Amino acid sequence: MHPVLFQFGTLRIYAYGFFIAVGFVSAVVLATLKIRKPNTGISFENIVDLFFYTVLSALIGSRVLFVLINFDLCRNHPMQIFKIWEGGLVFYGGLALAVMVAFWYMRWNRLPVWKLADLVGHSLFFYVILYEEKISEIQSWLFLKSLNILIRS
Repeated sequence: MHPVLFQFGTLRIYAYGFFIAVGFVSAVVLATLKIRKPNTGISFENIVDLFFYTVLSALIGSRVLFVLINFDLCRNHPMQIFKIWEGGLVFYGGLALAVMVAFWYMRWNRLPVWKLADLVGHSLFFYVILYEEKISEIQSWLFLKSLNILIRS
């Protein structure tokens, strides 16, 4: 697969991160379209803030778990902790912290948890379908394209 989707000078846009971002933006757009219905009790700002804090905490949690798993490497080279662009994110760490922060945010702002689960659940389901099914097909196509280039050269 082409790991780098686009490159503008020194700025690289990786395929995996790009498609994850497309999935999250799609989920936010769908959720904000659904809150326009009356009697939801949830504002646009709440949805955007919730998604922002969730994504930020997922990045932090995934990096923290990576550092804990690879503690010997990070202990010998402490600046490696901050070099997120060199890889090193663990899905489960991001998921755990994102869920905790999402529940904390809902409780802090006194949001109706089950209504919010109804609104966001469909959006996240769309994200999973989009990411797991269609985007993986695009990534497979990119991989086959790069493999074809390697075979021809």
